Amino acid sequence: MLHCPATIVLAGPEDEAARAALTAELRDRRIAMVYSGTAEPARTVAAALAADLDAGAAESAELTGLDPEACGRAELAHRLQSVADLHRGETVLVIADRSESSAAPIEVEIGDDGVRIVHRTR
Repeated sequence: MLHCPATIVLAGPEDEAARAALTAELRDRRIAMVYSGTAEPARTVAAALAADLDAGAAESAELTGLDPEACGRAELAHRLQSVADLHRGETVLVIADRSESSAAPIEVEIGDDGVRIVHRTR
């Protein structure tokens, strides 16, 4: 049986202006949850974005140190799989510990047929 994929928007811990732009960009989408790892500044940024988007916030040790620019597709899928399994058919935001905080957010779909990078959002 096939399930709807989870849509995961990956963003880095950015400055205030970039966070405001991300909030404006995502406001019209129903964000089910905002995730981060357990390290700063990602967890503080995730909590602020969750409040701005009227979504829940959660931390996952599995997401700590996640840098989508540095890891391959297989590692990215493995690190995001538990989030995807909880949110089939939904959109969630993951604040990653990126090496380049200015990198554009990445939208990823994870489903039964694998991982698909949908687009970069900026």
